[in-house]
Amino acid sequence: MPPSTLRLGVTGDVDQGTVANFLPAGWPLSGNPVSTISAVSECHVARFPCREQRRLEIHPQIFEEIRSHREKDYAGAAIGGQHPQLGFQNHGLMISRMHFMVEMACKRSGGAVSLEAWCQGGQVAGHKADVPKVRSSKVGGEFFWQEVDENERLPVEPDALFTLRFADRAEGHHLTHYCYEADRGSMVMTDMLKKFRGYYHFIKKQQEHREAFGVHPIRAVLVETTDEARGKKLMDLVGHPLVAGPGKRAGLFWFSISPLFTDPTVDSPVPRYLDQPEAILEPIWALPDHSLHALGDTENAHSAPSQASPRFTDAAAQLYFNKYRLRGTPGPSGGVKDNASCTF
Repeated sequence: MPPSTLRLGVTGDVDQGTVANFLPAGWPLSGNPVSTISAVSECHVARFPCREQRRLEIHPQIFEEIRSHREKDYAGAAIGGQHPQLGFQNHGLMISRMHFMVEMACKRSGGAVSLEAWCQGGQVAGHKADVPKVRSSKVGGEFFWQEVDENERLPVEPDALFTLRFADRAEGHHLTHYCYEADRGSMVMTDMLKKFRGYYHFIKKQQEHREAFGVHPIRAVLVETTDEARGKKLMDLVGHPLVAGPGKRAGLFWFSISPLFTDPTVDSPVPRYLDQPEAILEPIWALPDHSLHALGDTENAHSAPSQASPRFTDAAAQLYFNKYRLRGTPGPSGGVKDNASCTF
């Protein structure tokens, strides 16, 4: 067993076959009900549908990634306080948690939703968007941006790309595709602006995802970030002139925060992603216009009305309190105090 592992408490409906979906081929399980899962290796398994059953395929580049992670002394880095060395591991755990929640949510849906495909790592790497270079200038106290007659290449490499099948939809409309970004809060806003700009040009303006990823349309780029303050800043970036622009309805980027998944619920001491993984399918994804969406929402539909306030604190917090029974008590305006609910 590699030196850096995560002991995952498995709930009753998670069998070893499901857990094995997140492990490299031949990786040992440490028994039931608690299985030991490699903190990094588990997030590098890509699942693809075949005619009769799903099978596991490991991209050659992923084997090299797994090997390199096995050689790293993550335990020593944690004990010695060398937190930068743990960045890739923590990032991998976020992706793995998302994969687990989607997998288990589909399993608990009673056939209403199924995970058709999940790709990550080397399978979605190496793509770039050609975008006009930008020259910035400052006049008085304001910044201005102007595109010039020269292009630059911005990387478009989702942390994951997955497809859900919704059984109740009309023929030809069952599949919905999503990109996923795990933001640990370590990337500066300038780099996040370039990331969003690359996505927007690649998907919305150029539709390069059709050839690069072989899917269309991409319903949303799901961005999971660390907390509400970071989430609000990222939402503001979408309206930047270099991305979607101010005043435009930018429905490509959906945001949520990690505490919604990692905090425990009232009825269980374990994190919500283990106790209630189906929460991932609920309206916990916020758009820059402050509307809340579920993964199953169709185009131009949303699961909660947009609020007049520039913040959707009350609507979101009350929704999460009622739906998932978050720890804490309702605040005077309907929010939840003393807990890390999503308020952005």
